[in-house]
Amino acid sequence: MPYRKRIQIKKELEPIQIETLFEKVLNTIAVRKTPLLILGGGILLFAIALYSYTYFSGQSEKKAGDMEFAAYSEYAKKNRVSGAEQEKQIKLAIDLYQKLIAAYPKTKTAFVASFFLGNAYVDIKDYDRGIESYKKALISLSIDEALRGVIHLRMGYAYLDKNEKELALKEFGEVEKSKVAQNQDFASFEIARIYEDQGKKMEALNQYESLAKNYPSSPLAADASAKVASIKGPASPAPAVSAAPGTSPSPKR
Repeated sequence: MPYRKRIQIKKELEPIQIETLFEKVLNTIAVRKTPLLILGGGILLFAIALYSYTYFSGQSEKKAGDMEFAAYSEYAKKNRVSGAEQEKQIKLAIDLYQKLIAAYPKTKTAFVASFFLGNAYVDIKDYDRGIESYKKALISLSIDEALRGVIHLRMGYAYLDKNEKELALKEFGEVEKSKVAQNQDFASFEIARIYEDQGKKMEALNQYESLAKNYPSSPLAADASAKVASIKGPASPAPAVSAAPGTSPSPKR
């Protein structure tokens, strides 16, 4: 059998496709074009909405601030007049504060205005509306803790004027337990006075003693010390003990 030489046919190798990172990005965009467009559009809309919110919020705060300045200017004039003129001036300020709150209810300025509106109502002895305005001011998380303490204190006094002592106790207690509130000595003094009026002598005594100890520089410290002495009463002298001849008196227990 004759030998045949096998002829090998060389196959050309296909060129290796080397895809660059840039080409991969382009291919990915081409494949996912629609989802990426949707995502990009969503991001753009969100950015526009955020910018619009920030811009219009700033504009609202500025306009509310201008109205608040005008309202407070009118409210401050009450100190220059008295009687019917004073009440008229306070009511004018009340009207301006109400317009501010109605026009820009979500602004920080509106919540501060609610506090001043509460003060104005209390000035004309409209305690219910005053307390309602104080409560609206406390709803805001933007109110700092120091001002929050002042609002609780003013609301406590409003409840006292209405002779609702239990509710007043609650508000003064909020001031007393706050870490940053001012006028805590005034809140403590009012709590002690309420206890004393209710016949709770020991609670009142403890409160007065605590005030005198914790707030020695307070203008109420001297009054608190006087109250402590009044509640405790004069010290009773020890009874005289006559000793029998040749013996010594028994020691006190």
